[in-house]
Amino acid sequence: MSFIGHSNTAIYVANCLLRAFPPTSRPKLIIGGPDVGYSTEGYIDSFLPLYSDQHLEIKFVIYIGPGEPYIKALTETGFSLSEKSIFMEQDLEHQLVRGAQVLRQFSASALADQGWRRYYDLSLFGDVGVKWASGCKGGCKFCCEPPRRADYRLAQMTSDEADHIVTQDASKLLISAPDFLNRPSMASRIIDSLPSGVNRLHFSARVDSLYLAVKHYPNIWQKFAAKRHRIDLGVESFIPERLVWLGKYRNLKQAAKQQERLAYLLEFFRPTKTSIGFFIMPLDWRITLAEAKVEAEQLQCCLEQYDYIFLASQNIAKIVSYATGSNFSSTMSSQDFYRFDDPRLLFLHYLIKNKRSLLYESIEIDSRATHLLEVVISKVLLRCYLLCLERLAMFEGECFDLEPILMLRERKAGEQKILDTFYDQLKQKREKLKQSLDEIFNEESQGMAKMITQELIRTLCRRIDASELSDPEKEKEKNRIVIAVVSQCRTAAV
Repeated sequence: MSFIGHSNTAIYVANCLLRAFPPTSRPKLIIGGPDVGYSTEGYIDSFLPLYSDQHLEIKFVIYIGPGEPYIKALTETGFSLSEKSIFMEQDLEHQLVRGAQVLRQFSASALADQGWRRYYDLSLFGDVGVKWASGCKGGCKFCCEPPRRADYRLAQMTSDEADHIVTQDASKLLISAPDFLNRPSMASRIIDSLPSGVNRLHFSARVDSLYLAVKHYPNIWQKFAAKRHRIDLGVESFIPERLVWLGKYRNLKQAAKQQERLAYLLEFFRPTKTSIGFFIMPLDWRITLAEAKVEAEQLQCCLEQYDYIFLASQNIAKIVSYATGSNFSSTMSSQDFYRFDDPRLLFLHYLIKNKRSLLYESIEIDSRATHLLEVVISKVLLRCYLLCLERLAMFEGECFDLEPILMLRERKAGEQKILDTFYDQLKQKREKLKQSLDEIFNEESQGMAKMITQELIRTLCRRIDASELSDPEKEKEKNRIVIAVVSQCRTAAV
């Protein structure tokens, strides 16, 4: 079985698969992929209890590139480690770590043997994932990755692989790494060596890592930014104290620099074709209403000022995540993440999730504009989120009892059921709060759909204004955009 990552979902799926086999023929091997190399302990923490409960032996396989030749070799020996000659031929080391056999250092298959066209993501989206780096120095408390210096493939190897993948009709390369720019010099060297045929690259990075890369190697990154790439930034928070608490930085002095560095990066990429994605977690169990407002206002400022920022709408009211093997998960249960000091913010989390779902049902647009639509929906939801914070400030947090809510979560109840339970606790105040919040979203008159359409047109027109078209061409393009957007938005009213 192959699991890239050891999230709760991966563990749940593994458990379901194991139970689907008869007890006498359950698999004894978990193939973890290259991520296991820098998160072996996390995989063991996650999967070893699962195997121990079912009295199964657990093994991990780490490889770079397609692993079919090695799995075939293992199959021929019945997944036994006794045939050492096979592993010696494959340049494989193995060792015992806390009861789990960890197999290391598979050599990559020759490029000529790598048939990327068989991959689902390539055939459907034109995407191919590559593993050119591993490791992250951060050690964030919410993340399962242990802090360590990154390892990189040689620039010439990545260039050859990228060139080969492009010939397989790939339109986008996704670099799988928690912080591709962990070592700015190495990462910049890889970026500089990529063949001209690579027109779309997508990877994740910390704010400080990208800042150092751009600051020290501006020519490389200006050339990079001339194409439609995307960089997902781990912003997480706009409050320095929260950044330290989350483990993003060791002290306030370091954390305080993030805002300035983020502003520098946003200005650097403003005139380019590269977009910047934001990873943020604006809510946690200890945050106050005032802090939540600061987070939202800072985020809104960025989105209004820079049109090329991509923010998934599910991030608007996202709670600090629970990752098995993280610092937080070692001291807290998954339920503890929802024991909010201010229950109003947990209520707001479920309210925004619910409204987001309803919103996607109320508006329809051509699939080619999905990316832009998500950006626009995020802006509109964020405005509503800020207004909700103001309304909730007028209600006492003691009105809510979290225990019934946590029980519903444990039973995996739907968000609508949880939201209704929140409202029911208000008794005579229920209708007052519900009416107050519904006025913001204005669902009955399709106010949200109207807001989405107007914001979509506004964003597109701003992009046209920033283009190199002549003034008459800009006006012509704006008129075309208005007609196209209104005709595609089923419930639009402009």
